[in-house]
Amino acid sequence: MNLTFLNTIFLAGLAAAAIPIIIHLLQRRRLKRIEFSDLRFLGPLNQQRMRSLNLRRLLLLVLRVLIVGLTALAMARPSVRGSLTNLVPTQARSSVLLLVDTSYSMRAEGERGTALDEARAAANDVLNELRQGDEVNLMTFDATAHALFKTPVRDLDAVRMRLRELEASHHATEWSSAVHAALTALDATVNPNRELYIFSDFMGGIPDSLRADLSELQRDMRVSLVPTRVEPFVNVSIEGVTVPPGAILRDDPVRVGVSVMNHATDVPAECVLRVDLDDEVKGEASLRLGRGAVQTHDFTLVATQAQEVAGTVSKRVDRLPVDDVSHFVLPVLAQLRVLHVSGISGAGGSFFVSRALEPSRGGRTPIQLQEVEGQRLASNDLEDVQVVVVSSDALLTDSQAQILSTFVREGGGLCVLSGQRDTADPMNNLLSRIGDSRLRGVVSREDGFLNMENLRPTGILAGFKEDELRTLEAVEFTRYAELVAGPSARTVVRFAGGAPALIESGHGTGKYMVFAFDAATDGSSVALSPMFLPLLHRAVVYLAGETGRQQLVYRVGERIEAQVPIASADRRASLPSSLRGAQDDDTRLAQAGASDGGAVPPAEDTPPRAVGDERTFTVTLPSGQREAVEARYVGKMALVAFENTHLPGHYTFEGLGHRLVRAVNIDTRESDLTPMDPEQWGRDLGVDASVLHSTASIGQHIREARHGKEIYKLLAAMVLALMVVELLLSRVSAGTSSTSES
Repeated sequence: MNLTFLNTIFLAGLAAAAIPIIIHLLQRRRLKRIEFSDLRFLGPLNQQRMRSLNLRRLLLLVLRVLIVGLTALAMARPSVRGSLTNLVPTQARSSVLLLVDTSYSMRAEGERGTALDEARAAANDVLNELRQGDEVNLMTFDATAHALFKTPVRDLDAVRMRLRELEASHHATEWSSAVHAALTALDATVNPNRELYIFSDFMGGIPDSLRADLSELQRDMRVSLVPTRVEPFVNVSIEGVTVPPGAILRDDPVRVGVSVMNHATDVPAECVLRVDLDDEVKGEASLRLGRGAVQTHDFTLVATQAQEVAGTVSKRVDRLPVDDVSHFVLPVLAQLRVLHVSGISGAGGSFFVSRALEPSRGGRTPIQLQEVEGQRLASNDLEDVQVVVVSSDALLTDSQAQILSTFVREGGGLCVLSGQRDTADPMNNLLSRIGDSRLRGVVSREDGFLNMENLRPTGILAGFKEDELRTLEAVEFTRYAELVAGPSARTVVRFAGGAPALIESGHGTGKYMVFAFDAATDGSSVALSPMFLPLLHRAVVYLAGETGRQQLVYRVGERIEAQVPIASADRRASLPSSLRGAQDDDTRLAQAGASDGGAVPPAEDTPPRAVGDERTFTVTLPSGQREAVEARYVGKMALVAFENTHLPGHYTFEGLGHRLVRAVNIDTRESDLTPMDPEQWGRDLGVDASVLHSTASIGQHIREARHGKEIYKLLAAMVLALMVVELLLSRVSAGTSSTSES
């Protein structure tokens, strides 16, 4: 039997039980013995009476000690737990918390409804076992825990109504935080009997969320796991869609990869995929998946609209429909506006760079090319330019390096070719303004050459075939720059031996790339390779697209952050007159170059002074609902943030003459419907839990396992009975004592 106390402070009253003992010891009298000859025959009779009197006094002492001790115990409100509770007639009140899983795996459909329907019915069975005076709270959880009542309630009908209103979300399961929140809420209750019931399919979820130790928080709370699952079925989910990084050009074919997984490890599966662009079917494919297999199928798509195109991949709906759809976005450009900054000498292969950027002069070309010599570069050359390509022989002054730094900081793309000794210092000046990478020097190999190695179809190389990558690896380099990538830079391509051949990084809201080689034929054969043109095109398209510096695809619940470029005239019109002069000063300072050689930080407008309508964007949710959000301006960008992303699908932002699309998808880790072992679940979280293997036995489980009966009323009754006995016994003892003394 387990005994606990609700008011432990009153246990200090047990010390008062020593008071009757102390009084008894102090009142003992030692009488002087005097022998009288006439009374010597009364001695045996008197001894017999004294023994009887002492026995009564000792009994009174025990009664008084018990009265004081039991009174202190009753005030401490003891609660009995265990098998002996059936001997105690008083039932303790209970605080019950129902924790219901509403992650998207609970949408799985069975013969009797969804897994959430099963959980709802099981929770109602628990409510039916509660007694008058019990209190209950209801919490749901997916990626986070949500309490449906601020405090526990005794209105069970209100709880039943909330249960009927529950719907499964599109989030994955985060276990440890949910159980922690439930135990914390239950710990705040005062009833002696505290019970937590967890209703879940115990499938899917985030693996890291099962690593915790909640044993100290659980203490005497009883945790019961109620698995609510539907019949097993073969679940095939769309794991994701892979698109080339950056933008794509209108009417140009693009390769899109779709990954599909068969979560059944015992049987194969078949599925039919369909790809839509802006609700127009673009392709279909039939796949056969092996047991537990993941397969990727490539679709070749052509976008005909120059905008951010909403793409959707879907399959035949199974019994978990939510993972049968995946969304993506293709940023499509009608034409790229590229500025080529060349050198005078042509030593850096400026001719080949120019021809690669605009191969069909006078005809249709996806790139609108402008060219300027490095020494003549001015800020007005960058108007409406998306990407700047700097040849390795371009000589840039400090002010021109600052112009390019400001261009990148405010959302532009920059591609830098290097490998000329004469321009190494000006290149380092530029690199110091946009990041922490630098050129250590230029290496010329008199004997032998160097190749790139381990090229994979990722990053800007996405979409290249294996034979094209091998062709690029065959390029021979005899002169190249020693690139030192800073902490914020990422090495995209390496030479044999590990030296960086191409790095990328961000600056402000823009992006830049640095090649360790140029197009000069005396330093490498790259300009003569059939891969030079597609490589350079892929680099500028990547830098021009929003994917290079913005996230287009999010998970459910993530905050969307979109950047909208605005023209200078529109920018000035949206500012109050008091701020226009300040912006002009910033622009002139950026063009002239800061005295310390550093970049000028962008000035953010103060929201109260701008015109509200010009800051407002309308967001259309997948449900068709529309919400208004306010943008803030930083440099030449309008920044828009949106947090209500609890539905998968496309979110369309419209404002300032722009239309942006962002995709939101589910976390497919929840799609793995392999049942977890509830007992192992408890060990992983450090929770001592019992498992109800059948929802039909919930009532019996509660009646058999519920424990916790308060006995303070029983103790109070015992105290009253002892006081009556003590009163009667003390009167008898007093009369006997008087007779004996007389």
